Amino acid sequence: MLTELIVVIVLILLLVLAASAVYPILKNGPCGPPSLAKEDILAFETYADLYLASGIEVGESTLKMTTGVWCWVRDHRVALAPANKWSGLTATAFRGFLVDTASTINERLQSFQYKVWQRNGDFCVNFPVFIVAHEWRQWAIEVLQHHQTPDVKTKAAITQRLSWIRSACDLSISGTADLRETHCWDDDDDLSLYTVLRDCVATHLQHVSDRWDYLMLQVTFGDQLKHAFELVRRMIRSMLRLLETVLSRCSIRVASCVNNGEEPADRSALDGPLCQMAKTLIDCLFHPSMSTTPSTVDEDLTANPMTQMRFDLPFKIKEAEAADARSVLETTGEKVMRDSLLETGAGAFGLSQSCFEKLVENVVFFFRTIDAVTDACFMLRFQARFSQLGGQMFLNQALDREHVVQSIAFALETVTEAGDQANRICDVARTGWDALRRKKQSSNWCSTGPFDNFRIALQAKGDLHNIAEEVISILHDLQGRAVKALGPETKHLSTSMDSELAGYQNL
Repeated sequence: MLTELIVVIVLILLLVLAASAVYPILKNGPCGPPSLAKEDILAFETYADLYLASGIEVGESTLKMTTGVWCWVRDHRVALAPANKWSGLTATAFRGFLVDTASTINERLQSFQYKVWQRNGDFCVNFPVFIVAHEWRQWAIEVLQHHQTPDVKTKAAITQRLSWIRSACDLSISGTADLRETHCWDDDDDLSLYTVLRDCVATHLQHVSDRWDYLMLQVTFGDQLKHAFELVRRMIRSMLRLLETVLSRCSIRVASCVNNGEEPADRSALDGPLCQMAKTLIDCLFHPSMSTTPSTVDEDLTANPMTQMRFDLPFKIKEAEAADARSVLETTGEKVMRDSLLETGAGAFGLSQSCFEKLVENVVFFFRTIDAVTDACFMLRFQARFSQLGGQMFLNQALDREHVVQSIAFALETVTEAGDQANRICDVARTGWDALRRKKQSSNWCSTGPFDNFRIALQAKGDLHNIAEEVISILHDLQGRAVKALGPETKHLSTSMDSELAGYQNL
């Protein structure tokens, strides 16, 4: 009996010792679900105070947490409304005067989220910085980009957002200094929501705020032309984005290297010519002199950089196929691009050799279409300027009505063809992407993760089509009005108008 009692006591002691050893591991060790750190919990409160102080309304559950108990020994805290849908690629609007600003903000913040996910894994959707970044993205995409006119309400919303950023950066406000302890608020130069908000988001919003008086003056027929020019300019960026990603097996381009003028760490076969083309187009289309705001002290536009367009090459696929223009007129640069792309191999894209060769030809040919769309963009820009400077669109001594009608018809052709070619390219590539997905093969072009380059290319194609539809609608309206116009006599051409005409004739 005594022996049995001793055995029981020993067993009980062993169980107590085992529990004493296991309990700290269960409570503080790596076992069980992850939990938000103390610094993150405090950050939720600080961010909520910043939103309240700036007068910005957010969802009731956006900055809340919930607490659970694991194995009756440890609490674990997670966000009540984690940013689970952060990897969604939301389409940009085709109407609205702040679409470019909103798209840039959304792209940079999503790129930040992607870096956080790469470093911290799936639990990062609970981080306060991750949720705040997502709230700003939702505001940019769901609200900011859809504003049609520069009204007082829009200006007030932008002012509130700028106030939020200033408060978050102000160390004299209670709690903001402690934000540096939370995950990814300011870890380093490459992973810092603080830096993205201060250097990118605030800069773009402040630029809009500073130009507000000018934006409110944009009216009349000339502004329709100007709007068409701005849309086509954005369309060109979508075309470059499509080419950057549609056949790229390099790193996933969550943020565009080509459109942002950055040198990619790893280069695809198209990155070289694409970066060169993008630099030229940005120098031309986004040069300060390409503003459509009339000024009496404009610089001489004949000195501005212009792209060297190849008017002898067809930009329509059907015409090129009918005349076998690809083989006859193919340039040296196009041959190099084609050969470099073919070296990748059809299997890498899930396609047969014949389909891959056809896809490569269409991708290379797309460069010509960008040239043609750029021509149309310049024409629309100059005619918008004529309208704003001269008060009337048709100046008989400068531009006759037929020329204007033909220019608009050319713009309609190029925009329509660009949309059709983007469809051709993505339809063929989609068959290969589907085949690789069925085989569970993963790469940066076709990934089983939240992003891959082809899905980004599809998003660029969607943006391109949205823009094209709006441009076509505007140009059809302008074309009808141009046909009916009588064209008043030109009494006098100002120095500014002479400069505009000289630039137009030079183009």
